[in-house]
Amino acid sequence: MFGGDSTQLSGELLSLYLRGRSRWGAYGPEADHPPARARHAAVALGSRAIMLVMGGARNPQRTETPDDPIDLWAFDHEWHRIRALGEQPAQRAGHTAIYDPARNRVILFGGDSSWTVRGTPSRIGFGDTWGWSMADSSWTLLSTSGPVLTEHTAVYDAVRDRMLVYGGIDANGVYSNEVWAFSLGDLTWSRLDAGGSPPTGRARHTAIYDPVHDRMVVYGGATQNWSWPMRDVWTLDFGGTALPQIEARWLTPAMPGGHGEFLAVVTSRMAGRQRYESQLSLGPLLNTSYLSATWLSAGESDTLRFSIPVPDSLRDEMNARFSVSCAGVPWFSTPIMMPLALDTPDAPTAQRLDAWPNPAQGALSVSFTLARPEVTTIDLFDIGGRRVASIPLGTLRAGTQSMTLAETRKISGGIYFLRLTRGNTTETRRVCFVR
Repeated sequence: MFGGDSTQLSGELLSLYLRGRSRWGAYGPEADHPPARARHAAVALGSRAIMLVMGGARNPQRTETPDDPIDLWAFDHEWHRIRALGEQPAQRAGHTAIYDPARNRVILFGGDSSWTVRGTPSRIGFGDTWGWSMADSSWTLLSTSGPVLTEHTAVYDAVRDRMLVYGGIDANGVYSNEVWAFSLGDLTWSRLDAGGSPPTGRARHTAIYDPVHDRMVVYGGATQNWSWPMRDVWTLDFGGTALPQIEARWLTPAMPGGHGEFLAVVTSRMAGRQRYESQLSLGPLLNTSYLSATWLSAGESDTLRFSIPVPDSLRDEMNARFSVSCAGVPWFSTPIMMPLALDTPDAPTAQRLDAWPNPAQGALSVSFTLARPEVTTIDLFDIGGRRVASIPLGTLRAGTQSMTLAETRKISGGIYFLRLTRGNTTETRRVCFVR
């Protein structure tokens, strides 16, 4: 959080630490920071860990003349003054800004400018909309047909690819309770006719977009005829969700010493083209992650398939976590616990399957123990999961079994997986043939 005013203007940069016991603390170096200000706009740039600060009042009551261009600062653990290109918006305060991740730009809207010439105060309200490109640091005038508003709020509606503006003080000094939408695609303004009983018109309030429940949440502010700050909370619901549709599952059972095949399909519900990041985390034994990133528009899907090597030492069920986040809009993460179903030995039924010699130059010998008579089969799979031999042993008596598998004499050299099936349980052993 940067700047603001109480008894005087502030140039402080503060952080609210949320881990453990929440606490406020000063953050960042003091050198080369922007001049103290209030009524400015600040916006976080997605996963880039950058905060942009633009405009604002450097005098408690006034900004500079609107002939001056707006100033733009970036904080990424240190402050940088940004030199923008092209035609630029006028210096102002009481404006808003959002980040448009689909087009890698910042949208600035509205505000006002106050100044004094020879003792005569002047003020102008703005209804213009600007875009600042992060690619080349250039400003572009997007629209001049928006409502004239200051001290309003703006949020990014990712589902419908638009900016929503609520409240503020209009050109006539009236505290508004209207909701306006600016389409980020065709750059047009429209007023929304929301149902229900609207909140009292207000300014200097706050608002966020809740992507999970697809709604705008408004808190507090000041009203036209009430000098005390408001403490009410309102929601404007749209009936959807910004969370992607996710399908995730294991395709094949994982065998110790073999592989487990994981499949996930991620489908976007957001209208603007967004960058999605998917991660499959395995642990704690494997302590590894599989990552994927792609750009998706509404209705588009990304199909992910991971082949997971499983160590010989794994004998218990292992949990995995598949999560999806939108890097440009880091509001949410959807975790899904995926148990990795392993073929593990049944302790009361059998002891560990042994195979020798390993590596083998000729036929392979095996031994195992059955607690009771069971129908038993031995299968051999190559490293790609294809069955290369199947040896039915019929119903074997209880006790220790040892045998030489003559069928393995002609197996080509390489790494294979030997699977013992007895009744409803299986056990797998990795073996190697040298030819």
